[in-house]
Amino acid sequence: MDDGSYNRSVLDISTYSFTLQEVKLLLNTVNNKFKIQGSYYRDRDKGFRIYFKANETKKLVKVIKPYIVDSMRYKIGCSNLDPVTT
Repeated sequence: MDDGSYNRSVLDISTYSFTLQEVKLLLNTVNNKFKIQGSYYRDRDKGFRIYFKANETKKLVKVIKPYIVDSMRYKIGCSNLDPVTT
């Protein structure tokens, strides 16, 4: 839950240990299963990062929020005090 960030309503996930082929497979799977569109970019020499635009981030947060532990809720733009709703 710690390999990513939430900034300006955009969710960004560090996928440095994944190959480009694996990143594309992951994005394709998220799109096919949840209808959530994501993209990727190369982060200098570290590897690839996946990101979701604001409207897609809202959809993704709705899917994953029930599984995020309280101490990591800020990583998806939620306060530790926000109630978990499905």
